[in-house]
Amino acid sequence: MALATAESYDYDVFLSFRGTDTRHGFTDCHYNFMVDAGIRVFRDDDELSVGQQINKILLAIENSRICMPVLSRGFASSTWCLHEFAKMIIKSIGLPTSK
Repeated sequence: MALATAESYDYDVFLSFRGTDTRHGFTDCHYNFMVDAGIRVFRDDDELSVGQQINKILLAIENSRICMPVLSRGFASSTWCLHEFAKMIIKSIGLPTSK
């Protein structure tokens, strides 16, 4: 299996985080650092509205070279964070996914 080049991805990094825990601190700091370094980062800046952004986020995971979960106190209690995390694992081991 050939490795995909950076150009074949829309994003270099997908940030997965629990917004209420880390959005205005740790995650913002790392996001800004990476963007300033020229790294293409996907970060969901809006609160998830049911059914509307789910596909956008799942597609961003598929189209990111690296997926980076930001673990926090509430990460594991968020159904959506766990859903994203499962999608990242499936992608990392190369299982086929439905888009």
